[in-house]
Amino acid sequence: IDTWLMEYRTTRDYALLYNKYFKNRHTYRSIHSEYYTLGSGKISNYDDIIKKESERIGWDWRLLASLIFQESRFNPQAESWAGAYGLMQLMPATAVAAGAANGHTAVSPDDLFEPMISLHLGAAELGRLLTAFGGNRAAAVAAYNAGEGRIERGLKKSGSTSFSDLADTGHLRRETKQYVPKFLAIVKIFNELEHLGFTSPIDADIEPQA
Repeated sequence: IDTWLMEYRTTRDYALLYNKYFKNRHTYRSIHSEYYTLGSGKISNYDDIIKKESERIGWDWRLLASLIFQESRFNPQAESWAGAYGLMQLMPATAVAAGAANGHTAVSPDDLFEPMISLHLGAAELGRLLTAFGGNRAAAVAAYNAGEGRIERGLKKSGSTSFSDLADTGHLRRETKQYVPKFLAIVKIFNELEHLGFTSPIDADIEPQA
């Protein structure tokens, strides 16, 4: 992750993050986001909901915040070219399945633009993936991006439970190979926000030791 982060520091995303938290918080307005940080002790406008949903799946809330930042930059109106919607960039079919398993009888694409619905269903799906992969958070995060079946097949073919080993094979798209390291980079950046008044570190050890 440190090697990847050194490369990531040359990108525009890192520059925007650095400027927001350490130099000029107004710089980040070039990307649609309404959250305010320095002096407020907040990462986003949705911290309270994120904390509630994180507790439900047993995650440090800043890990979930990092995933949401990566997915949508905290933009509740985000819509991807592939047809994913909202803060947690859920595909409609995934949202319907997550909704059916969590007491939502009907979920439309428009519903996913509602922060509470998106966060509830997205966290539920992430929690399901965590269970499916035996608590392996790296695999669960990768599956959130690429799909459960693709990661299951890749791990089986690689003969390993390690995302690092899987990323070294040809079983993943480039986007997914970069997804987990990028997530970890965002976690690492958020973990250095002493100015926000956070005193406890994020547990970024997302892959169990062999």
